[in-house]
Amino acid sequence: MKEERIGRDQLIFSHSFATPATTAAGVREVLSIYGQRASARLSEHGVQAKVQTAFAATSPFRQHEQAYPSVCVSLPMPTADPLLLTRAAHALLPSIRGGLTRARAGLVLTDLRSTGNGPPETSRQWSRSRTGTKNAASVPCWRTT
Repeated sequence: MKEERIGRDQLIFSHSFATPATTAAGVREVLSIYGQRASARLSEHGVQAKVQTAFAATSPFRQHEQAYPSVCVSLPMPTADPLLLTRAAHALLPSIRGGLTRARAGLVLTDLRSTGNGPPETSRQWSRSRTGTKNAASVPCWRTT
């Protein structure tokens, strides 16, 4: 099951695998695709993200060891650049241990900011939705260099 959602304050790309990923390379491939798709979706809506969380989880129905690694990356600037988003997603890879099958992976982009380049109704919608959100500094994140 694939999800592509934009909420008021976040964009989520996640995927439950038909065939679970068993290696970091498999998870890397998925995160790379989602970095590119997230970039396209952000651009379509005329917004950029300042914070990105990547995750890869084992099945919650797994009877043995379960793992839910995630990494929150505070991007150096608001961006919709596919290379920066993909690179930030790959910060999760050192947490992926071999031997565990991943049933789901995804990206959550938050602290969305209008670029002023989207369609007027989209820019106004996102500007209105940005009021009342938490400051990104309150989210504990790993900072990229």
